[in-house]
Amino acid sequence: MQQTLPILLCASVFSLTGNTMAQAQARPTTNYSRNFNASQIEARQGKFPTLMVWPGAGLTVNLSGLANEYVKQIWLDDPSKLTLDYAGNLCVILPCAGGVKVLHLKRITGLQFQNLPATSLTTLTVVTLSQQGERIYKFILTYGKGRPQYLVANLLPTVASKPPNLPRLTLTNKTPSRGIPLSPERIALYEKGLTRAQQELNTTTKNRLVLTRVELFLEDLKAGYGEEEARGRNNLSQDTLERILQLGTQAQAVN
Repeated sequence: MQQTLPILLCASVFSLTGNTMAQAQARPTTNYSRNFNASQIEARQGKFPTLMVWPGAGLTVNLSGLANEYVKQIWLDDPSKLTLDYAGNLCVILPCAGGVKVLHLKRITGLQFQNLPATSLTTLTVVTLSQQGERIYKFILTYGKGRPQYLVANLLPTVASKPPNLPRLTLTNKTPSRGIPLSPERIALYEKGLTRAQQELNTTTKNRLVLTRVELFLEDLKAGYGEEEARGRNNLSQDTLERILQLGTQAQAVN
């Protein structure tokens, strides 16, 4: 019995340890970073993301992903609840050696500044410099309580989307099949009828659509298409064309 008790205790301890390890492995990990597309949150776009800073955790603003941009200037509008720190030198003139790429914000006990009101939120402005000029990023900062939801805000470059894999197309010119050649007089009759129809019948959306097709029909006739082929290409009924010819005949009689 004296040897059994330690063995049972060891077994119990091993069982508890095994359960604890299994629970730790099963517990989902938290993603402590937030990613932002730099081109979408640039100040000129008018979109200012909100970042939260928790006590005892701080927040890192990471610009390392922007390979050709260096921090030139930083403004923290209300420093009564936050401190701002960075490593390196601000970039005023290119090229920059050891320029600032990472900013760190930390919560502090509220301080009182003369003529500077304390607010429930503030803004962080970051100006960067690159060969393309200056870019401005602006963030709204709020103050969190309890366990932090994230610790790092990453600014990432815009990745160009891959163009779709489209099949190669070859342009071909369709040669008009020569039908019964139209006399210039008949084409002129169509033109006069179209002009009169546009004056009298261009009153509804449907009529305007039909008259647009008649214009294309006339262009096809002048390009050498036969009358039937041009009518089929523009999806016109024979009744419509006869009506256009009738209006053209009436207009010709008046003239």
